[in-house]
Amino acid sequence: YPMVREGEELIPATFETAYTTIVKKIQSLQAVHGKDAVGVVIGDKLSTEEIYLAHHMAQDIMDTDMIYSANATSGGLDDVLGFDGSTVDYDQMLNTDLILLVGSATDIRYHYPMIGARILRAQKHGVQLAVISNDDTLYERHADYRLKLGPDVAVLKQIVAALHEVNPVSDEAFAADIKDVYVNEEVRYFAKCLREAKHAVVVFDRGRVSKEAAQLLSMIAVMSGHIGSPRNGIMQIRPRANTQSLVDIGVKKDMDVLKEDIRSDKIKGLLFFGHDMNEEAIGNL
Repeated sequence: YPMVREGEELIPATFETAYTTIVKKIQSLQAVHGKDAVGVVIGDKLSTEEIYLAHHMAQDIMDTDMIYSANATSGGLDDVLGFDGSTVDYDQMLNTDLILLVGSATDIRYHYPMIGARILRAQKHGVQLAVISNDDTLYERHADYRLKLGPDVAVLKQIVAALHEVNPVSDEAFAADIKDVYVNEEVRYFAKCLREAKHAVVVFDRGRVSKEAAQLLSMIAVMSGHIGSPRNGIMQIRPRANTQSLVDIGVKKDMDVLKEDIRSDKIKGLLFFGHDMNEEAIGNL
């Protein structure tokens, strides 16, 4: 049954009383502080239909743009491709010629065992495996090509620069940004193998790479000619089953943005759907 706060205590209430209390609180806060004073947090464990309804209520009924989720991401693939999601499915990954696995292969193996198993299965059936990682696991030891990722995106910039040497990008700002990037021979050979593969799929975990890394991986797929056709593209792994639905529906603000909005006093109240936060994080409300 619902609970409604009276003073310092939560007491049982009817659904009608709970709904009325919530609506009055929202209306009161918005009347005093503006529409965006009330934020909505949507969890990615909800179904797509539930996420859609929560987002619809927040944006179209409450008229607020302050919509957040724990695993939301902003920028990356959509900055390059105009779409923040995978461009290939599992079957295409199994039937490509080369899989480029980027990031922690340990994370892929243990957090996404089905995808990890498919990658190994694809390799057993003749698909080449290229790995850019700092790990030393089964994937790295069996990789046909391997590069150390390092602490930042430097090696990804080198690959982009190596691809630019062969197929220059006409964008002057982009060319200026990579003109001083040093490309060693190991990276140049790695880029050559990627470019010469007839089909290739780039695989990475969006929850464990930066926005800049996701942008560079998108550029690598585009510049190597592996985007926009069957068995070519990007598989962007999300940490939960329905995180992609959040992105598709338009939820892009994460918890760091929410905490900053609370600290800066933009948010006066929050409505949670399928998610929770500790008391310390929302102490200023």
